Amino acid sequence: MEVEDGIPNWLVEVLNDHCAGFLETENTLTSELAQKRPLALRLEDWIDDNIFGFAKQGGWFFAVTYYAVRDPRYQRAEVCWSECIEKWKKAKPIRYLSFEEWKARAAQCDETARLTARERKAMASAKLVHPDRLAEAVSGYVDWEAIAHWAGPALDRGSRLPAEVAAEVERRCPGFLDTNINAREQDSSGASEGAGRG
Repeated sequence: MEVEDGIPNWLVEVLNDHCAGFLETENTLTSELAQKRPLALRLEDWIDDNIFGFAKQGGWFFAVTYYAVRDPRYQRAEVCWSECIEKWKKAKPIRYLSFEEWKARAAQCDETARLTARERKAMASAKLVHPDRLAEAVSGYVDWEAIAHWAGPALDRGSRLPAEVAAEVERRCPGFLDTNINAREQDSSGASEGAGRG
């Protein structure tokens, strides 16, 4: 649609099969409304409203898009789309790929091509472990971070910990409080020695 600046005849049937109702919606737009947003983006808007309308109505559509854009399949599709646009705008293909052919090509794209170096590193490391084990580790990590966030304010106070916090930290992280106390004592003795020299 972007390369042809419109909807070529061969694509009409495909859109009717996959996005029944989109072309009817397009036909009702005034030229002024149509000019406000490119055709490809209007198709994406139509999909968001008509296919994922249930999520929009439920108020959780943002969650769908938040997690979808992090999915490697989405990243590969984005890379394939940008590569196709770049190539096809220079020279229109003799024959456009079918949707199935395009999906197969997208599956071969590098999902890290449009990511930052840090994101690339994270994606590469995710391939070193089975997805179930990664999901389990992520869940555990969130739980441990929650403990750290819960106990953090009390630990940062520098004074005696509330009994509830001390008991939970000791239960989950045996020995941490002793290590933490020793580190604080060393910090404070080092600071007082430095102050005495000044």
